[in-house]
Amino acid sequence: MAAADYMVWDEMKKLVEELNRELKSEIRAPGFKPKPSSGRLSLFINLGCHTALRVSDLLRLSWDAVLTNGSCRKVLVLKEKKTGKTRKIPLHEDVRKHVNWYYKNFGSPGYVFKNRNGDPVSDTFMRAEMTRLKKRKKIRVNNFSTHTLRKTWAHHVWEKAEGDAMVFEMMSMALNHSSTKMTRIYLGITDKEISKLYLTV
Repeated sequence: MAAADYMVWDEMKKLVEELNRELKSEIRAPGFKPKPSSGRLSLFINLGCHTALRVSDLLRLSWDAVLTNGSCRKVLVLKEKKTGKTRKIPLHEDVRKHVNWYYKNFGSPGYVFKNRNGDPVSDTFMRAEMTRLKKRKKIRVNNFSTHTLRKTWAHHVWEKAEGDAMVFEMMSMALNHSSTKMTRIYLGITDKEISKLYLTV
């Protein structure tokens, strides 16, 4: 399977906003009740791009883990399936507002991203959803998949860091990579790009 590509951060935000506008428009339509799946994808993209969670952890999120007293937590705490490590992830205010709105309109006990049987939707199902979304919205990302979200976060952080080695080290830790070399490969940083650094001093 080809490696996932990433989205430009502003284009990701624009996509989420557009999907939410569409859903709110459907809700306001007389006599029309949209299915929870209509807004599930926008929340999936927003949460995925802000938390950098692997899809296996994202799809296992329960409302109990995300909410406290009926409102989105400021810090998400969970144990990663792949590494077994506990992660504490502060949630952006925009994401928290999105979570609260979605829960108010569609939330029910159990998993955040669930199917009709109440089980977590599968990675395969969500990849298919994203493929359909890419076609419908003409998204300019070659390999647009569930892993695109995690990579989008990494590239956004790296671009904002402007080459800061300390930020790169922290990002590698946040991604739970075994080494910064792995992170470099993950981001697709090439020897050619590294050579350009000599021309910036």
